[in-house]
Amino acid sequence: MRYDEKVEVFELNQEKPNNAEHVGTIKIRDTGFSIKCNYEIVLDQAKLEARRLGGNAIKITKHKKPNFWSTCHRLDAIILKI
Repeated sequence: MRYDEKVEVFELNQEKPNNAEHVGTIKIRDTGFSIKCNYEIVLDQAKLEARRLGGNAIKITKHKKPNFWSTCHRLDAIILKI
């Protein structure tokens, strides 16, 4: 899969397609030194990892917004092949 190929994103409130094959899981976290970690950047990291593992979609299962403990968005997602 090419590094710039489209990866479809299913947000928390969306169902994943029934025909989707589960490829793996992703956890994007704050490293403690992260400074560029807004939602779009974190989502792009998840898409890159999905492509690397052969997926063409992700289903977000958990999204933590910035708070007192971290200034970063954090995501858990399932990598899918549709």
